[in-house]
Amino acid sequence: MVGDIPLPDTSVGKIQYKAMLGTANGAFPFSYPTVEEGGNYYELSIPYRAAFGDAVLSILMFLVIATMVWGGLGFTLREMFSEDERILGMPEEIEPQPITILEKGK
Repeated sequence: MVGDIPLPDTSVGKIQYKAMLGTANGAFPFSYPTVEEGGNYYELSIPYRAAFGDAVLSILMFLVIATMVWGGLGFTLREMFSEDERILGMPEEIEPQPITILEKGK
């Protein structure tokens, strides 16, 4: 058996729960937790859960991502519109040296 409890993401504190189940005529009731397990109910502690961390870290994460995106765009545009003939990432082109052939007797 499963019993789902709808909890919002921002709930904090403790949930106390107990389950009771019985037959159709009520002759054989079942209780969870039982008296042997001690106590009338169970307690579930829910610690604080921040959805996106604290404000300082979320601003820092935004700044890092924005720097990478806009910095990459600026670098790409600079390379696209530069007048330099070399292509980024390609080896430099080696120009062939002219060879002069000397004839005998001249």
